[in-house]
Amino acid sequence: EQVEAVAARAARLVALRRRPNADKRLALMFWNHPGGEENVSASNLNVPRSLEALSLDLNAAGYAIPPLSEARWTDAARAMLGAFYRHEELDSLRERELAVTLPVARYRAWLDALPAARRDAVQARWGDPARHWSVRTIDGETVFVIPAFRDGALTVLPQPPRAARVGEAYHDTAAPPDHLYLAAYLWVRDVLDADALIHLGTHGTQEFLPGKDRGLSAHDDAFVVLGGMPVVYPYIQDNIGEA
Repeated sequence: EQVEAVAARAARLVALRRRPNADKRLALMFWNHPGGEENVSASNLNVPRSLEALSLDLNAAGYAIPPLSEARWTDAARAMLGAFYRHEELDSLRERELAVTLPVARYRAWLDALPAARRDAVQARWGDPARHWSVRTIDGETVFVIPAFRDGALTVLPQPPRAARVGEAYHDTAAPPDHLYLAAYLWVRDVLDADALIHLGTHGTQEFLPGKDRGLSAHDDAFVVLGGMPVVYPYIQDNIGEA
């Protein structure tokens, strides 16, 4: 199983290099720290200005991504972050096309397929996913509502709190990620089917999820959330050209 996971990741990396830029779908998760919906930054990184610059570079490289202004990014980011503090804001995000949905049934099927130790740890800590604060019933279906901003071939999401509340358990390598955190990554991988994920901002939380800190297996949480999806770090300029 470990060999299969490594092979799948390698295949995705090869496909990423061979696919024309104009045909690639990208997702970007930005980390917000210090906390606060008005503080759209990641440890002193100006996230909106960085996103504007990144959109210009990607557009120039032939991606189907329009140049987007810092002001537009700022407005969208603040609205999305607001839902992490005032959960009722999720409903207005959908109306503004600043959110996507993932069926809870699809999430349950994925969760049930994880190794028992990983699945049981998540369920023991976070309970029934259908009772999560981000879940709504829409057109008769129970779904996660996930803050996300889409423009062209780029989808931008704030990295959800890894332990349900902003600022909690950032560096707790024992606490499993909560349901919304896992659902957001699952949506990027399996619904958006992103060719690559950009993690923007130092340092985020994915690398601090439970499991080993080196020599990761396919079932350590830091890899469970990614599957075979390639990850790109935009501060390494060469990687942007290959994304």
